[in-house]
Amino acid sequence: MTVISFIVVFSVLVFIHELGHYLAAKLNGIVVYEFAVGMGPKLFSKQYGETIYSLRALPIGGYVRMNEDELESEDPRSFVNKKPWRRFTVIIAGPLMNFILAVVLLTGAHSFTGVPTNVIGDVVENMPAAIAGFEAGDKIVEIEGVKTKSWEAVIREVGKYKDQKINITVVRDGAELDFAMAPVYDASQNKTMIGITTSVTKNIFVVTSYSVRLIGNVIQNMVNYIGTLFVGKADLNQVAGIVGIAQMVGEATRNGILDIMFLAALLSINLGIINLVPFPALDGGRLVFIIFEMIFRRPVPKNLEAYVHLAGFVVLMGLMIMLFTRETTSLIFK
Repeated sequence: MTVISFIVVFSVLVFIHELGHYLAAKLNGIVVYEFAVGMGPKLFSKQYGETIYSLRALPIGGYVRMNEDELESEDPRSFVNKKPWRRFTVIIAGPLMNFILAVVLLTGAHSFTGVPTNVIGDVVENMPAAIAGFEAGDKIVEIEGVKTKSWEAVIREVGKYKDQKINITVVRDGAELDFAMAPVYDASQNKTMIGITTSVTKNIFVVTSYSVRLIGNVIQNMVNYIGTLFVGKADLNQVAGIVGIAQMVGEATRNGILDIMFLAALLSINLGIINLVPFPALDGGRLVFIIFEMIFRRPVPKNLEAYVHLAGFVVLMGLMIMLFTRETTSLIFK
């Protein structure tokens, strides 16, 4: 089940990514020779019109072949003959589709579980909120002058104050009420609290907004981590390869469909961000060359760009082999 789940999840992520490139290419009038999911030998292929659609043996990637690696072409529909901004949209469409998929998956999953709101679900007895007069159903709209439109904002603002009286504004029956209280610090949980729980909602607009904010937080954290990689301060144990991802998918499979959806969304975000890293052979690396052309009004020599991407591909393959070796060794000697 772990292997099957991994193949399904990874294939969906790759398919959506490549679908972004494919659709953008078609919209820009670019000829697409092949749309492939997977790498290696063909398992199945079918040609419709000018495009071959294929499924390949190794579920570790995929590609849309648009002759973008050709040094020159007489075909006006060739990728290399399109304006830089058109090529830019084709390249960036893959990662963007991964972010869109993440929004869809998280919104779908949260539609079942609900998301936390700034409306109080319950008030804990003998805690600051109860003593001050909070009631279930109160909507916390402001803490010390800072607007709190989400449960995350409530947690963040309360967490700023330890054993210090604060003013909190709530809405009750359409009227605004102000309360003063001093949050308490719980050393065992290492957090400041006032003694309330949140209520959850399954409203599609709130759920979608929450999912988008969550994706924004994941992107920010991942960008920060990538930054530590470039300065040599990152914990490389946090980087997972094929084996590590398969293990995570297997664990999610045992926990049920919602866990699979949450994990697939996280992996989709990761795939989108990694592909935007300005490294040769990745989408981000290709975008660097296109941006250079847009700024300086002349392209980088195609043979030079091809060598750079080839070198980047070799490095990426080496990294994948290193991660695979490390993770399989860890499993064997665990």
